[in-house]
Amino acid sequence: MTIPLLALEDVHAAYLRKEILRGVSLTVNRGEIVGLLGGNGSGKSTTLKAIAGLLRPTKGRIFFDGVDISSDGLYARHEMGIGYLMQGGRVFPNLTVAENFLIATSHAIQRRHSKNAVLGSIFPALTGHASDRAGLLSGGQRQMLAIELAIEMTIAQGPVMLLLDEPAGGLTTNLSRHIIRQITQKIREFHWGALMVEQNITIVQEFCDRALRLKDGTVEVAPV
Repeated sequence: MTIPLLALEDVHAAYLRKEILRGVSLTVNRGEIVGLLGGNGSGKSTTLKAIAGLLRPTKGRIFFDGVDISSDGLYARHEMGIGYLMQGGRVFPNLTVAENFLIATSHAIQRRHSKNAVLGSIFPALTGHASDRAGLLSGGQRQMLAIELAIEMTIAQGPVMLLLDEPAGGLTTNLSRHIIRQITQKIREFHWGALMVEQNITIVQEFCDRALRLKDGTVEVAPV
């Protein structure tokens, strides 16, 4: 029997006393991209935070590559190869693109014991902006940089599971498709797994292998 790269079993999670997740169970296999749909407040981002280690579940278990990681924290999960791209991405606006990349990849380079992290490996357009301050990039360019940094920080750790919270949210349709196409090509090339929160059903239909819908803190299978 094939072991899923990621598995959640009856996961509950709450903020203070307000329960958001009420028994979420799902799996993601290697090489698979799973879309996570749902309305505002349905628990999509909360699910990603629980997997990443930013929120401790009140009940249930989380497995990564067959190992129970329910008690592990954010850093330990990142070291295992779980990468989390928050909505809107994160870059250092006062540093150049090249400096952002150097900070993000310094630990990864040490883990690989070789300097093979190359700016623009996912989004080649970034190479022409290496000396530009990240805060002066367009919204789409900043998102590309944030995604490339998140992936580079993760791939040195081992089995890679990407948690993507609306990776192209707020961008034009064409740019969104370009960004997500580049991410999905990388996922399939290296046989990683991904759980992608997305509001746009057309994007999910085009790029995801299957979709789940969160409703009232539980999971339903969604047609794609």
